[in-house]
Amino acid sequence: MGTLNDGGHVKLFLKLVLASFTLMFAVSAQSAKRVASPTKFIQGTINGGGGKGVRCQKNGVTAIETLDLYEAIILYNLEIGYDPKTEEEAIDLFATLITRHFWNPSTIAMPEFKEGFKARLNDLLLKKIKFLTDGRKLKLIDDSYEPIIEENCEQVQVAAYYDESVLLIDKSLWDQMNWTNRIALLTHEMIYAMDRANGASNSMSARKLVGQLYSTTGARPKADGVPSDNRKIATCWVSEKDITVGYFYAYDHMKVINEPEVRPGVEFVFNFLKNSSFLFRTSAFIQTPSLEDIFSKNYNLGTNADLEVESYPSNSYLAIRFSGEGKAKLLIKNKSNGNISNELDVSCQMMHAKNLDKKK
Repeated sequence: MGTLNDGGHVKLFLKLVLASFTLMFAVSAQSAKRVASPTKFIQGTINGGGGKGVRCQKNGVTAIETLDLYEAIILYNLEIGYDPKTEEEAIDLFATLITRHFWNPSTIAMPEFKEGFKARLNDLLLKKIKFLTDGRKLKLIDDSYEPIIEENCEQVQVAAYYDESVLLIDKSLWDQMNWTNRIALLTHEMIYAMDRANGASNSMSARKLVGQLYSTTGARPKADGVPSDNRKIATCWVSEKDITVGYFYAYDHMKVINEPEVRPGVEFVFNFLKNSSFLFRTSAFIQTPSLEDIFSKNYNLGTNADLEVESYPSNSYLAIRFSGEGKAKLLIKNKSNGNISNELDVSCQMMHAKNLDKKK
């Protein structure tokens, strides 16, 4: 087995992580059959994806940073907050950051999630990567749309997918990177693959998230705000013609509207949603009802709510009509172009009730 330092095979997961993350993040085991096959998420995500670096000469020293961390510093004025010194430290950091961002209450406990993630890395990561050591170079892949490259700097293609089974890495460039940038590169590969699987056509969102994850500021976790007490949470499925296209948590919430004004309502925090960001925390706040109202037998309410995506301006809103007993109809409307989704079905269940069902 190779290591991340040598020219042998280096571990990178893709197929299993895309499939398992899609299921783990979105579904419980008893409901997995309701979700489209994970292979549909994997198809079309391999060819063309790759990781860029920026090579700069400053004060006679040449260094390479991943484009993600370079932009975090240059564009977003972030400070990189980690400096792993060994492969082991770097992989542990990778697992910590991914767990912190993607873990949610419907999965196993956070420490178990992290260890399971590391086990997948150990099992699959080193078998997927192949170092180029014979002078061959990777072609630049035009999927980044980077706005700024400083003087005395140039783009270099550090990594690129060849097919589903091989991720090529330029060994000469890899050797010029420190462990922070090496592990950020692998983080980029995983996150961008997941984003492409959910419809992304460029790597801008993936780079923004990776930069945040490795910064002192950090990224807001996708499930941030969801109560740890599952008696206070409803889990909700969004479906279109019996195919699951979304999944979210609902809970009572007091939202600051104009400080110090706060209003009661229900917050939705999405694990995923058709035509919306998969990478960043996505939420909507419904001002009028309580969670108890939504589950009452005769509750009927139609209302709109902005779909808020962390780190991006809101460009969509939800038109939702509750019909009682945790059921609703949902439309996703785009503010810019007026596009409207097909009518989607929403079905919610109190999370503690679901857990009780599992024990029977």
